Amino acid sequence: MSLTAFSSTTWGPIEKSILSALCHDWADKGRILDDLKPSDFFLTETQKLYSYIASEIEAGRPTDPATLSATMTDGVTRNLIIEISGTLPSTPTQIDRHIEKLKELSRVRTITRALEDAKVKLEQGEPSLEIASGLENAMKEVETDSPSACITIAECADKALEGVKAAIERGCLYAGIPSGIHKLDQICGGWQAGQLIGIAARTGEGKTALALQLALHAARFRWNKDTKDWDGKGHPVVLVELEMSAREIGHRAMSHLGGPPMWKMRDGSSMNDFDKANLHEARGRLDDIPFFVDDPPRLRLSELRARARRWRKKIGMELLIVDLLGKVSSDTKEKDRWREVALVSHGLKALAKELGIPVMAVCQLNRDSVGDGEAGLHHLRESGDIEQDLDVAILLTKREDESRKLKIAKNRNGFLGSLDLAFDGDHQSFKEIQREAK
Repeated sequence: MSLTAFSSTTWGPIEKSILSALCHDWADKGRILDDLKPSDFFLTETQKLYSYIASEIEAGRPTDPATLSATMTDGVTRNLIIEISGTLPSTPTQIDRHIEKLKELSRVRTITRALEDAKVKLEQGEPSLEIASGLENAMKEVETDSPSACITIAECADKALEGVKAAIERGCLYAGIPSGIHKLDQICGGWQAGQLIGIAARTGEGKTALALQLALHAARFRWNKDTKDWDGKGHPVVLVELEMSAREIGHRAMSHLGGPPMWKMRDGSSMNDFDKANLHEARGRLDDIPFFVDDPPRLRLSELRARARRWRKKIGMELLIVDLLGKVSSDTKEKDRWREVALVSHGLKALAKELGIPVMAVCQLNRDSVGDGEAGLHHLRESGDIEQDLDVAILLTKREDESRKLKIAKNRNGFLGSLDLAFDGDHQSFKEIQREAK
């Protein structure tokens, strides 16, 4: 079916009936405005008229046919307004049916347009995965456009109680996925479903090393409520790595888990028998853990969303880590870089809520944060709305003695605080320094 196959005899009377209700003294105009958007209408002219009427109603101005004829001049003919004024107003029941029918036609158009666009791109030889991503986004648009059911505050409380009961039965101090850093888990309670967590630091201060350490711990350990211990298979984790190659991640992972220092693996001639044995053991520790790495050269937000949905379905992904947020591009070319970064951060937060998992984004701090002063959230590079989107913000700062200060600068559902970490650069690992958290 092509878009031209939509007959005006199908959508024409429906659109005119709805517009007529808005132009006449119909009681529940808000019902229409809440459920329909301009793009639900088929013709550009009716889209413009609906948009104009909606803005006038919201401003408290009259929208009778005579007023519209005198004030509406942009892209709408007087003939259309005359036709609408001559259309008999429908009953509330009829309007409800018209709204549902118009939305159904709109969804069908979205699907048809996506299929036609995919066919053209296939004929032009564009990459199949990009085409599939576009189709998946169109289907998601159709799904999210369907009516959503709100729930009562009592039902919200029931959902909260389910989490409390599960935590009690689990017998674990942390409700979320553990970080492996005790004080960090005490403050944050583990990584929670629907959270967007940011890890930010200056260049070369260990943000990727910390993200990898958190990923490895999550993938290796899961709380067993029967044994009351950290055992069994860990949480499925996906690391989207836009800074380094899979080979580099492999080096870091083995070194972190007891393998030789990074520099020895890069220069194999320096390894002795002891190093080789450690390397073999470290490699063995990576067997059968649900940790996956995707290292594309570039990635758009829509592609990331499509991949994340597939990972959630296929491998049961429970934690997504994106390194580096600034390397993900938005789907629309924005004039201002900060706006593009804001669109990406909005998208990652929405993705965390949609999939019901924590999403962790590694972020870069601005160069003007370099110095003796402590870094703050305002130092996030091209920050856009990252600070507002983050549920948990972790800032990593290097000290003169090579130790790191880890500061929880934002925690939407918990406490703020800081702790000290020792950094082993040879093995790209952090260890908590046993001091009182500030």
